[in-house]
Amino acid sequence: YEVIRTQIQPAIKSIDKFIQINNSLKQKLDLKLNFKSSNNITLNNKLKSITEVEIPNLKNSFSKILTETDDLKIIDNINLVLSSVTILNKRTTKIISLLKNKKSYSDSLTYTKAKKIHTIDITMLSAQIRRSLYHLKIRYNESNLESQNDLKNSFSQISAIILIFGSVGILLGIVIAIRTIKSIIEPIDKLKNSASIVGSGNYNHQIKLLGQDELTELGKSFNLMTSSLKNSFEIIESQKEKQEKVNLLKTNKNNLYESLKGELSVKQISNKILLFFLEYYKSPMGAFHVITERDTLKCEAIFASDKQKELIPETVIGTGILGEAVLQKKPIIIEDVPEEYAKIKTTLGELKAQCIYIFPIIHGNDSIGVLELACLNKPTESEISFMTEVNDTLGISINAAQGLKYLEKAHNRLERSSEELNQKNKELEQFVYITSHDLQEPLRTISSYADILEEDFEKEIGEEGMQYVGFLQKASKRLTTQIHSLLELSRIGSVKQKTKIDFNTIFSSLKNELSALTKEKNGEIIFPSFVSETIQGSEIELQLLFQNLIVNAFKYNKSEKPLAEISYMDNGDSLTFCVTDNGVGIDEKHHEKIFQIFQRLDNGEGSGIGLAHCKKIVELHNGKIWIDSEKGKGSSFFFDLKTS
Repeated sequence: YEVIRTQIQPAIKSIDKFIQINNSLKQKLDLKLNFKSSNNITLNNKLKSITEVEIPNLKNSFSKILTETDDLKIIDNINLVLSSVTILNKRTTKIISLLKNKKSYSDSLTYTKAKKIHTIDITMLSAQIRRSLYHLKIRYNESNLESQNDLKNSFSQISAIILIFGSVGILLGIVIAIRTIKSIIEPIDKLKNSASIVGSGNYNHQIKLLGQDELTELGKSFNLMTSSLKNSFEIIESQKEKQEKVNLLKTNKNNLYESLKGELSVKQISNKILLFFLEYYKSPMGAFHVITERDTLKCEAIFASDKQKELIPETVIGTGILGEAVLQKKPIIIEDVPEEYAKIKTTLGELKAQCIYIFPIIHGNDSIGVLELACLNKPTESEISFMTEVNDTLGISINAAQGLKYLEKAHNRLERSSEELNQKNKELEQFVYITSHDLQEPLRTISSYADILEEDFEKEIGEEGMQYVGFLQKASKRLTTQIHSLLELSRIGSVKQKTKIDFNTIFSSLKNELSALTKEKNGEIIFPSFVSETIQGSEIELQLLFQNLIVNAFKYNKSEKPLAEISYMDNGDSLTFCVTDNGVGIDEKHHEKIFQIFQRLDNGEGSGIGLAHCKKIVELHNGKIWIDSEKGKGSSFFFDLKTS
């Protein structure tokens, strides 16, 4: 049975797993050879998982099988499988390295080499491994059948032995039982009667049995049990009162904690704490004070006093009995209460407080408030202990209420600041708009007079003067372009409402709008065939984002046929888009600089605002933008857009 369980069945399971993995590897390699696309990362990951994780694990299992068997056929087949798998892993890794990207499929020499490895080596090795594994499985199935037959024969022999000895045991048991029953019936009857007596509540009853057998010992144990029960019930009665006190303490804690739940103000918390402890200490009068930011004690709640809490002056910490309790962080009990102090008035007369109980509330290492009670009786040790146990909770509650108060103040300040900021933003937008229009008026004047000089005074100003006029015209146009770009940058994000974006609509619109540019530059724009994912955002701004990157790809390009290719990847919670071109490329030292406003590269072309537009649009959609480029080797602009 152990051979079947620990050797044969695990070996068959490993063989089946190996057959499955071998077939899966062959199928995925077939897919990879016929899957001519750059987006094969998932397939590569699955192939690496098989070759680097699953097959090495199975090779270890087969190596263990080799150490547990002396069957030459099994050993030969396993060695053949292990050697073939090692070669198969190498060939698979070779194919993955050859076909690692889209360009690899386009290279006929590389693709032919990979195809040859797959057709000759992979197919032959996979078939050889499959044959060896099937031979191994047949051999282990035969061994399994032989072992199970041996196990059945062993069980048959054991059953016969058990039947013989069982029959003899039953006969002996019957004889012994008859004799034993007679000797135990009488003591059992006595035990039964005694148990009924004890069960009725008579724990003084004792049983008397004669003899040296187990029943006599049981009788002695029964007598000990009744004595123990008597003592236990006496102890239980004495502990019952203590447990009731513990339960009452727990109930009081729960009631206090429940009353302090929720977002309560300092005044509400103070009233709840005072009312709870007035009831707990059976006190008819009390007050609760909280430490203010000025290090004074302010009365927040008062009960059954002739004074109003608004008229009670604030106490400086360290002065008076309340201030001293806060400073020392220890409770104070005043027993010798003066005759005229803390009189409790009712319609039937007046009562004199027997003691004044003052207890500071601690949060962390600092006092945060103080409870003041006029008690008719001095608090017991357990009542004082209860106050100590719940002190942390009281401190946390008061601190939380104060924090809520400060938070409300901060929230109000934040709202006011936000309103002021919005107003400043509106003023800033208006300033940019007015300033840009005010700048355009003198620019138009300069440009107009430059045109007049060029048309009417060419002979008077001469060739050198005309050159200066040309410089003046170019500078005017460049500044006009920068003003327009600055206006567009200030307007980005002005539309706060976001809608569901269909990228296929954006790409279709871009294809039409940029057709003239494509024809003029003899270029090509490659859009994704279909984008099923959508996000929430501004369609106008996202279209401008793609348009700026595509126009830059054509503008900064010395190739005879400029190319801009758009691709994307779904990351689950975001989409990563990539705009790749075959342009002049950008040196790595300029990768951060290009996204800043009015930053140009060494060639000095452009307004220096286009990529700043792109960065602002991406950030408004909670994403980020970056570049991967080398000078002279084209550029790839990546940006993330959140799907949620």
